[in-house]
Amino acid sequence: GMTEELRRNREELSRIERELAWKEMAKQVAHEIKNPLTPMKLSIQHLRQAFKDKAKDLDEVVTKVTNSVMDQIDTLARIATEFSNFARMPERKFERVDVHKLLKETIQLFSSVEGIEIHSTFYDTVPTLVADADELRRVFINLMRNSVQAMEKGGKISVDTTVSRGICTVRITDTGAGIPQALQSKVFQPNFSTKTDGTGLGLAIARKVVEDLNGAISLSSIPGKGTTIEIKLPLFTGRGEG
Repeated sequence: GMTEELRRNREELSRIERELAWKEMAKQVAHEIKNPLTPMKLSIQHLRQAFKDKAKDLDEVVTKVTNSVMDQIDTLARIATEFSNFARMPERKFERVDVHKLLKETIQLFSSVEGIEIHSTFYDTVPTLVADADELRRVFINLMRNSVQAMEKGGKISVDTTVSRGICTVRITDTGAGIPQALQSKVFQPNFSTKTDGTGLGLAIARKVVEDLNGAISLSSIPGKGTTIEIKLPLFTGRGEG
């Protein structure tokens, strides 16, 4: 009887935790959606007034407003995509994943960005772990995109891997603007973003993916010099899933 009661209590606690997590995420998504809606409304109001006043520079106003609205629509689309990715996490397809292969594919995606140099130093042995390959690839892409966006005037990105005691460590370092010390503890919070076009969900999702793989993700940054993201992931040992 006590065992059954404990089981029921655990299930109820798990249900409450899931419900609270989704309520929190719903609040965060609502917050993210509100941000682009305000400038969209103001832009449309400005356009209507210009049309009503028969403004001489109406063509210029139309171009400016439509560009602004399109930018905000792109932001809303990114929010929808990232939230959709977050929502589909329980349907992961686990398989053996070559970490170096995913990193090389990610580097290739950004290799043509003007003004950005990307260097990689990989561990001699191929690190293999059990994960959803698409999901982990999105994590690497998001982190690389953050580094590129942090270097508006160009710079260097270093991607390094090491393996020790069954743990693969991935480091992505950029020479961007860096993040002030006071803000570094907030970067993995779901509605925090240092970028004007950020959705504030990317790093929160990255942390969830990594932690669900029994890994850890951390950030260190020096303002004016750059930022390093470090991910530690347990390797596949051939005995179960890691």
